[in-house]
Formats: sequence, C-alpha cells, structure tokens
Amino acid sequence: MNLAVACAFGDHPPVRRAFALILPIVLGGCLPPRSAEVRVVVRAAAVRPALEALEVARPVEAATSESDPRDAPLLTGLRSAVIQGGAKSVGSTSVVFKVPLDGGIAAAFKPETRKHGSRWRAEVAAYRLSRALGLDNVPVTVPRAAKMAALHASTRSSTMGRLLRDQCLPRADGKLPGAMIAWIPGLARLPLEDDPMWTAWHEWVAIEPPARSIELHVPDALAKKLREARVLAPQVSSLVAFDHLTGNRDRWSGHNVLVDVTRTRLVYLDHNLAFDAKLDVAATHKRRMVLQRVERFSRALVASARKLTRASLVDAFGADDLGAPLLTDAQIDAVLTRRDELVAYVDELIAKHGEPRVLSFD
Repeated sequence: MNLAVACAFGDHPPVRRAFALILPIVLGGCLPPRSAEVRVVVRAAAVRPALEALEVARPVEAATSESDPRDAPLLTGLRSAVIQGGAKSVGSTSVVFKVPLDGGIAAAFKPETRKHGSRWRAEVAAYRLSRALGLDNVPVTVPRAAKMAALHASTRSSTMGRLLRDQCLPRADGKLPGAMIAWIPGLARLPLEDDPMWTAWHEWVAIEPPARSIELHVPDALAKKLREARVLAPQVSSLVAFDHLTGNRDRWSGHNVLVDVTRTRLVYLDHNLAFDAKLDVAATHKRRMVLQRVERFSRALVASARKLTRASLVDAFGADDLGAPLLTDAQIDAVLTRRDELVAYVDELIAKHGEPRVLSFD
C-alpha cells in the first residue's frame, strides 16, 4: 500500500500516511468487490511526464466543507490523479463519461455542455451541502477542468469522441470544466416511485401508518422485499428533505433513486437539475407534495438545517476550480428559502404530534 501511495502521490509523507490509513475504509464501497486493495499503475519515469503533460493543473483548494478527513484521499485523487486509458460515455439524458484515474480510482465526469451549460456545478454543490448537513450519501465530488487532449487520448469510443467534439464546451485554454464524481459500482435502481414501493415507503415515514400495511396486500415474495427495504426508511426521509433543500426537480422522473450493492444504503446521485434560483410552478408543487409524504425526520439533519445561515452556506459551497463562487447569490438565497419551508413544515408536525414522534430518526 505504501508503495502504491508513493507512486500515486509522490514523496509527501503526510499525504501518504493519511491515504494509506483511510483509503481502504473510504473506498470500500467505491471499488469493485474483487479489489481487495488499490491497484496503482506504475509507469516508467520517462512515460509519466509525457502523460501528465496532457493532464490538469492542480485546482484551487476547495471549500471548508471538503475538510472531512474521511473524504480526503478521494478528494486528492479526484482533483489531481492522471486520467488513464479506457474512458467511455455512460450518460443517457446528459453527457457523462466514466473516467479511470491513476491510483485505481474511477470517476463519473460531468462536463460543461451545450445542452446543460454549467449544471455540473450543482453536482459539486450537492456534495458540499450534504457534508455540511452531516450526510454521507452523496459521493465525493470535486470541480475539475480536464484537458480535452487528455480526454481524447483516454478513449477509443467514437461516441465519446463525438460528444467531446460536438457537445462539450472547453475553455479557451483547452480545458473542459466539470464535476468529477467518485464512481460507485454495483448501483441498482430502487423503484420508490412505483407501487407498491411508493405506498410502502410512505408508511415507513408516517407517524400513524395504516392498520393494514401494503405488505398484506401483495404476494409473499414481494412483501419480503418490502420488509427488507424498510431499513432504508431513515435514508428515504433524509433524501426527501435533502432534495427539498437543493430544489432537485429530477429525482422522481424515473431511475434516479439508487441503492448500493448491500441494498442497505441509498446513494444520492443526479443533482444537475438542482439549485435553480427559482423553480417553476409544476416543479415546486411536486417537490412540496413529496415532502408532505414524510412525517418522520432525522433529528440530526433537522438540527443541522436549522443552523444554516447565509454565511455558512457561502463557506460550504465555496469556489470552483478557478476560485470563483460555485453558486450565485440568488441560488444560495433560494436554498435558505427552501430551508425555511422545510423547518416550518417540521415545526407544524411537532406542534401536532410532539417532537419525539416527528424527530424519531437519528
């Protein structure tokens, strides 16, 4: 492991020690199951400079919200590890590339595009806000500008080459800005928006669930799956609250609720349609409708949301890789407005049912 760390990050003892101690824990759910240890590609000294010449300069240090020591190794790798060969397009409705990085890390890279502009900023903002709230369901995400030459050299895919050429918007310096998101393999869709799961999770987060559960109205095999998924109730509640804060209008549009390989952990992905300064009427109505299905919340999450201030959000969202504010003032103000809505709704429930019953999740 120490050799691998030295190969990936050079002769920096503090970084090597932290990486060697924390990486197996942090990447436990982010690498394929067979990867018992991180594999690092060791190149000849004459080859590395040529490849690194295609790569990125180390970006500006990010916001204080990225200071969580558990995330530190992945943050370092996502920011600066050299792009390896084998990148490919994995997006459906948006441009997303799966990019192998030096050090055995893989990432999803969401770049600036003609269709979605700089929506990638919302992916970084979601990660930083999640950590400010004490949530770790959002994968580690950093702003990173990759050289177009490095991305072209990494792929043999004609689809990715075409997207890079026709859809991506590099800067004048030849670098393509975007969000580099830690890749988590083995994710599966959890059909929370389809019955019977839609009805079931409403029961899980209700203060007074119906006398006859949906589990009694479905075949035994399906009822067993619902009972097994019930462990996700606190995370479903927090997902809804988090989406309300971010104004995510894409969660309940199909295939956007994901669970990891253990089937006991939700992974909050796809935030590029979040953090609008102003949502349209339809999106606002749907967001509030989903929120009102939840009556039980995490005590810690609600406490963290109450403490948010404009100053703390400015600090949490921080800067992009060029040092400019990640979000606009209007976007930050909108988060505070939605926070006020969330807290007001929770307080109404507390006044009606009492705090212990409403704040019943850790």
